[in-house]
Amino acid sequence: MALPLELSVDEHGSEEMELSAFFWARQSYWTLEEAAQLCLGFEPLPAPEYDEIVYSAELPHGVEREVEELYDIICRAQVMHEFQTDLADSAIVVKPPALLRWCKSKDLPFDENLAQEISNLSQRRAEDVEGPELSDSDINANVRDGEKSEEEASVAEPKLRHRPPKYDWDLFYAEIIRIANTPDGLPETQATLKDHMLSWFIELFGEEPSDSSVKKKIIKIYKYLDEVKKSQG
Repeated sequence: MALPLELSVDEHGSEEMELSAFFWARQSYWTLEEAAQLCLGFEPLPAPEYDEIVYSAELPHGVEREVEELYDIICRAQVMHEFQTDLADSAIVVKPPALLRWCKSKDLPFDENLAQEISNLSQRRAEDVEGPELSDSDINANVRDGEKSEEEASVAEPKLRHRPPKYDWDLFYAEIIRIANTPDGLPETQATLKDHMLSWFIELFGEEPSDSSVKKKIIKIYKYLDEVKKSQG
């Protein structure tokens, strides 16, 4: 993958690569090797060359010790399915928004400029899906402009009280059904499924609902499945 690198000269006169946050925030996925370097603010070094085309599965030579340590942590998290991604070759790649959220939850380093670029991009995607949000004053002004009679106003008022839901919960349940129909089925713990669904919301809508709202719905699912299992046992 050709990268748009920026070069700067340090105090010793040597050239060093600057992290292109704009470029990397817009990638659909990062390899784990790229992720470890990007989190620490390093422009990823070229991956080792192989005889066949494969994703990199080891760090390039010359990375900092802190990169090696973070890479080990990320690899262990991926083995434990902490990122819960449905990407192909998900054992060695991760989506940037999912990694950002995971690093925050683990209090691990993440380059501030890159994090801001990812957050801004997610916010713009959410606005494209939902459209601009009107304030109460904007809504009331639109209603007043359209009022021609008290009867018309009485018809319009109930519509204002029923704003479309912010999140598609039907699609939320559809995603859980999709997971249940995979070979591995639903995760053993509710917490694992909850974390996956929160990441899913971020990737789809650019933001996530409250932790408690997702947790309540997942608790009901597992409780129901447990009751069915007991009744059939």
